[in-house]
Amino acid sequence: MKSKTLAKIIFLPLLALLGACASDQVQPENPEVVQKLQAIDRTQKAVLVIYRNDDSQGRGVHPTVTMNGRDLVDTGNGEVFVTGIAPGHYVLEMDNKNSGTDVTVKAGDEVYLRVDIVQGFWRPSGRMTQVTPQQGGYEAKRMDLTSPNHIDIPEYR
Repeated sequence: MKSKTLAKIIFLPLLALLGACASDQVQPENPEVVQKLQAIDRTQKAVLVIYRNDDSQGRGVHPTVTMNGRDLVDTGNGEVFVTGIAPGHYVLEMDNKNSGTDVTVKAGDEVYLRVDIVQGFWRPSGRMTQVTPQQGGYEAKRMDLTSPNHIDIPEYR
C-alpha cells in the first residue's frame, strides 16, 4: 500500500508536467497568410505587414493605422494585414498620432509593423512598433487575415 502512495506522489506530478509540456507547442503557420505573402510580386512591390497579437487587453478596440494621412486598416485582435506597396516613401501612423514610422521602400523590401494596445486616460489606444522581418514574419504568419471590411483603401484589399 505504501508503494502505491509513493508512486502516486512521484508519477502523477510527472505526468501532469509532461502533459503541460505537450500543450505548449508552437502554433502552426496560417496557410492563408503564407499564401498571401508569397503572392506579392517582390520584383515590383515591397511587402507591408501590419499585425496585432492576440491578447485580452483591448479586445473591443480596433485602432486604425493611417498611410500618408489616409485611413488604411483597422487592427483587430490576433489579425494581420498583408499587402504589396509600390516603391516610394510612406508615413505610417496610428490614428491618434502618438506613434508611427516613415519608410522609403524599394521592390523586395519588407516592412513589419506590430500594433500593441496601451491604456490611455480615457480609453485604450494603439502604439505602433516597427520590428525585424524575422520577428514580424514569425509572429504574423500565425494569425488570421484581417477582414476586407476593416481595410479602408480598396486597392489594398
